[in-house]
Amino acid sequence: MRYTVLPLLLSAVQEASAFAPLNFHSNGPMTSTPQRLSALQLLFEDDEDMIPVAEAYIRAKYKQVAASRDHAVCNKDDVREVLHSILPPVTPEELEKEEEVLLKSLLEQKRNSADAIDEDDFTDAIVRNSYWREAGDIVVKELMYFDSLHSYYKTGKPLLNDEDYDELHENLTWEGSSVATMSAKEAQFVSAVAAAKRGEALMNDDEYLALKSELKKKGSWVVNRESDALEKLGLNTFMGYLHRAL
Repeated sequence: MRYTVLPLLLSAVQEASAFAPLNFHSNGPMTSTPQRLSALQLLFEDDEDMIPVAEAYIRAKYKQVAASRDHAVCNKDDVREVLHSILPPVTPEELEKEEEVLLKSLLEQKRNSADAIDEDDFTDAIVRNSYWREAGDIVVKELMYFDSLHSYYKTGKPLLNDEDYDELHENLTWEGSSVATMSAKEAQFVSAVAAAKRGEALMNDDEYLALKSELKKKGSWVVNRESDALEKLGLNTFMGYLHRAL
């Protein structure tokens, strides 16, 4: 499939049915620590193909944020920024609490300081964060998918290589996730609402209202706070988290 399904966030202006393949590059094989592998195995108990995808995603987030601030490695403020995008839609207070817990665990390790957080330690800490454990694997996969597409839309640079993206998209499609079938503008709207819940703004008020109005005219379910198919079955989903947070 080779990354031909980027209509989700690739362009809010031009909605196309197919896109040319993107040339992504893998960072090469990764070796998980026993603690990290154990945490990922618990999260993706029946879905082990997602373990390397999740680790690749977390490492890519680490590198992306560090590079965006001209840092060789992430510092504690960079780590906070990463958490803003990888946690389910939670309140600023909940986000701050999780940040403090994670940073405390990182800074207790001798090789880490406020100015330099080791990438391996960071990855270990992220996979054990409490919100991922509570939310479950579907929410985590939908988060990775949303964030990967948003990152590409915003920066033009991918977080996942073609193979990992395809694996994630196909997995969500088989799960029956609504995220995998959203239009570009629906995904933009949902991303903006989730970011606003965290106290961030992805677009100004006029842009938001114009997008909401356009989606309403098209009868889009995302602006009406309707439950998605998996949410109706009682499963945790990204949209379910968002609905409960509003």
